[in-house]
Amino acid sequence: MNSCADIAPDRVETNFAIIVLGMHRSGTSSIAGALVTLGAKAPNTPLPAASDNERGFFESLQIMQLNDEILRSAGTTWDDWRAFNPAWFSSPVAKSFEERAIAALKGEFGSAPLAAIKDPRLCRLMPFWSNAINEAGYSPRIVIPIRSPLEVARSLWLRNGIPLSKGLLMWLRHVLDAEASSRAHPTAFVEWSEFLADWRFSLARIGERLGLDWPRLSDQSAAEIDRFISPTLRHNSVSIDDLKAHRYVHDWVLKVYEALLTLAADPSSEAARHQLDEVKSEFDEACKFFGGILLDFEESALRERQEADSARGERDQARQERDHQIEETARRASELAALIHQRDQLGAEALALRHEVERLAAERDELRRQHEAIAHAQAEAQAQADEQTQAQAVEQAQAQAEPEEIADPAQS
Repeated sequence: MNSCADIAPDRVETNFAIIVLGMHRSGTSSIAGALVTLGAKAPNTPLPAASDNERGFFESLQIMQLNDEILRSAGTTWDDWRAFNPAWFSSPVAKSFEERAIAALKGEFGSAPLAAIKDPRLCRLMPFWSNAINEAGYSPRIVIPIRSPLEVARSLWLRNGIPLSKGLLMWLRHVLDAEASSRAHPTAFVEWSEFLADWRFSLARIGERLGLDWPRLSDQSAAEIDRFISPTLRHNSVSIDDLKAHRYVHDWVLKVYEALLTLAADPSSEAARHQLDEVKSEFDEACKFFGGILLDFEESALRERQEADSARGERDQARQERDHQIEETARRASELAALIHQRDQLGAEALALRHEVERLAAERDELRRQHEAIAHAQAEAQAQADEQTQAQAVEQAQAQAEPEEIADPAQS
């Protein structure tokens, strides 16, 4: 098979579609976001941001929904790790999706000279989409992000409850299919941890390997990417020693991861591609044998997970109801405390008023006593004055009567 090193990227006048071809939880959103900031066209109907990806997916909702339809038509789902049925690509069912895929591409990206297309489902469906992208007037350019498979599996466990063992198988399927499909197009492999640490170097190397220039590269756009990208996007980190020591990490996973890292450093490495071909062949054969056997186990695990999710939902609902009751009790207790405080305040005011009434009553009684004493004193003074007046009147009467009594003997 041809390697991307055999395909010389051209710079002729044409429209280019950069397909970010990566496994779920592998840093595809951050890379697609950076490409959009540097001038690639984002889809017209993007998948809305979510709690697990608050900065946005930079992913077409229309294309994602179409891919889910395609997967269902082939009897598979987004989280399947088995080989996609190769006969589907040449079936009438595939033909029935071609016009819709071309229309979706034109509707999402129009005639943009540089488009950024991203959906992890594309990893397994590139033989179909390569033709649709060409028919829509675009020349495909592939970017394959590489993230530690154990980090990916842990992220899937946290977000979707997918067991680590299955998450590792999903990673293996997606990256093997993506790399195999990429060989028909100019391809750049990028280690996600290096991209987070130095996106300028990573994007410069991507542009060089894809034969593309970034039309919006400037100090302003660089500042936008600096605000958008940081090492904190990597919520869990796994060393290569921890990866090798983990009991769920099969030798296939290690070989594929090492081969991809080699291709990130040296895209022309035939030894890395040979190792990927060997693992893919062995993995595909194993899927034929174990895929059906493990289906019952997976369905049982899915039911258990759904039951656990239901139980967690009921638990969360019970917690919400409990929290609501606690809040209601606290509210009523607060209202009761306010009423008690108001009652105590009114009681204190009533006591103060009672003391004031008692004080005023005492003042009133004292004033009444003083008034009575004054009235009594005035009465005594008036009585004394009356007595003195009477005495004076008697004395005057006596004084007038005495001379008459002396004159009578003389007259006789």
